[in-house]
Amino acid sequence: MSEPRNGATIFFLDPPTEEQWSQIQGVVDQVEWDVSHWNYFLILSRLPYAKAVVSVDDKGKYVGILVFAQPPSPHVSYVGLYIVSESCRGNGIGQRMWKLMKEHTDESRVLAIDSEGNMTDKYRAVEFPVPGPTWQEMSGPVAQLNASLQQAIQEKDCRFKIIDPNTVMDEVIKFDSKIMHLERPEFVQQFFRVADGKAIIAEDGSVVAIGATMPTFLHEKQIRIGPLYAENFNCMLMLLSALMHDVKQPEFLIMAPSETEKGRMFIDFLTEKSHSSLGSLFMRSFDRPYECPTEWSKVFALSFHVASPTMS
Repeated sequence: MSEPRNGATIFFLDPPTEEQWSQIQGVVDQVEWDVSHWNYFLILSRLPYAKAVVSVDDKGKYVGILVFAQPPSPHVSYVGLYIVSESCRGNGIGQRMWKLMKEHTDESRVLAIDSEGNMTDKYRAVEFPVPGPTWQEMSGPVAQLNASLQQAIQEKDCRFKIIDPNTVMDEVIKFDSKIMHLERPEFVQQFFRVADGKAIIAEDGSVVAIGATMPTFLHEKQIRIGPLYAENFNCMLMLLSALMHDVKQPEFLIMAPSETEKGRMFIDFLTEKSHSSLGSLFMRSFDRPYECPTEWSKVFALSFHVASPTMS
């Protein structure tokens, strides 16, 4: 705990309780950050390695939050939500929260953060000088996406079967680890319990693609797509078609890698065939050189939890 100053006290929560996660979500609601569905916080509350630093005013109200995740593997500390209520800015609260976060971070861990626009320049000028991957946000009409998928998939491949990932969770975890090179079984299990997920399995029972959709937090008419991990482009199209089959929302939102061959191929498909619009670029930055082990040739979309990169 940091001593009170300007009417605010700083606390380290390891891990936060469900009630504390609820109060953290309340700060996000106030600033109307487009984080994702409320399930984002539900998942975080079930991960033992998700931590937070919060600033509390003299009335017990949260006026600042800094959420970060320190998974067992890799040895990285992912800085996520970092917000100070507008009425409390300029009093050094953000700096104090950052200092306490650093005090509870093993110096051997690489620090990582995701951002967009001019915030990326600010982070890279100070704490995070090393550029990481970049993702392109895109949106468009669900009806047009479904039409383009139907046209692209001329014939269903009978060698593959589309199933609920929760029925083959061990294989799903194995496939996720193969793609991301992360040991995160807790997250994978929790994520697919709350997301609308699909998996594609081959004749030998191995998983060759996984993906999911989730409702958005602020926009009821949008569905978020991601992740989309697949052995190849055709498997990804089959997976995406299955995910979108019963979607009721008229619009979709997706985030694709913008610097990889397969990512660019998918972005071109969405813009040329599905009349999708380009949105913001999101960038990851590190505090020191870090070789990201992800097999990007099999990543077509991220899970859109930018505020918690370990979930990507």
